[in-house]
Amino acid sequence: MPYSKIPNATIKRLSLYRKQLRRLISEDREVVQSQELADSLGLTSTQIRKDLSYFGKFGCRKKGYDVNLLLANLRKIMGVATDNKLCLFGCGNLGNALLGYKGFEQRGFSIEAIFDTDLNKIGKFFHGKRCYSVNQAKEVIKRKNIKIAIIAVPDETVDEILEIIILSGIKSILNFTQRHLQLPGGIMARSVDFTDKLELLSYFSHTK
Repeated sequence: MPYSKIPNATIKRLSLYRKQLRRLISEDREVVQSQELADSLGLTSTQIRKDLSYFGKFGCRKKGYDVNLLLANLRKIMGVATDNKLCLFGCGNLGNALLGYKGFEQRGFSIEAIFDTDLNKIGKFFHGKRCYSVNQAKEVIKRKNIKIAIIAVPDETVDEILEIIILSGIKSILNFTQRHLQLPGGIMARSVDFTDKLELLSYFSHTK
């Protein structure tokens, strides 16, 4: 089955499986049963087997899954078996925090370029990464073969930055602004809004 036909919910669970498999590797585990994996994630073993069956045959019914082999296959399926190059638009407080996050490289992602409009930042290095002018974005993105953009700019500049990203040929965007992105077909964006999560937690903290 083409990957584009696979349910989004399945793709999201693959990240959960990878995270749990990494934990098992840290505990020197070599094999895991689908039921054990399901119990640790609050799922069913049937769901796990169904998710994995979209991509091929993994493991043996009685022996379970080889932890290292399954993790390697999931990395390949999700496109993180090799480095994924990212660029970051916005080198403010949030941008700097993202640059310092070690989890990106641990999971196969690398921020290769930073773009900003602040003349005091352009040409300087932050966490070992050079900051370029946004006017250089198209050329730098093409030269470095960057495929994913992170937006961490003030809301009022989103439209300008989004146009640059689209013209640069990037198809995948991680959005940290409050703006809902209006995108043409063929481009995928995922928004991260911490206040949404806090409001949800606030709701549950006040319900009995």
